[in-house]
Amino acid sequence: SLTLYQTAAPAVYAKPSGYSDNSSNILIEAEYPLYKSSSMLYPVSDRTSTATTPYHYSQIRLNTLGGSNWKEPGQWVTWEIPVSQAGYYKISMRVRQNITRGMKSLRRIYIDGAIPCRELDGFAFSYDRAWQVVTLGNEKEEFYFYLDKGTHTLTMEAAMGENVAV
Repeated sequence: SLTLYQTAAPAVYAKPSGYSDNSSNILIEAEYPLYKSSSMLYPVSDRTSTATTPYHYSQIRLNTLGGSNWKEPGQWVTWEIPVSQAGYYKISMRVRQNITRGMKSLRRIYIDGAIPCRELDGFAFSYDRAWQVVTLGNEKEEFYFYLDKGTHTLTMEAAMGENVAV
């Protein structure tokens, strides 16, 4: 048999009540994903910033993932997040979207296989030639996500959306 159904849309983000910000940082290197949907999503070298790790002034280091290879809708990458203490976490990433000038790149973001809120069903990364730190959120606030102690996954999938000039 074959059953077709439409999945329910994620709810709009609601700030948790009584949360306390977990001040610990967990660093995940993007070039070491757990899974990826395409062999085209491979690590590449970037020497435009000393903040890109690992960095070396003269040797080539594979220190980024994506770039112009991560442009097909449906391509995804999953990373593992080891959490040593349960709590609410903000998720920030160092990104550069310097491919589509004047446009935004959309990524559908999953935590542990589910889109946690409607705003992450097409999170926009704006064009900028420079690297930037982006925290998941909206114009009003940064989002907090509850993560139990243990291992979690973060997946980013190239998504289609409106082509809106920035």
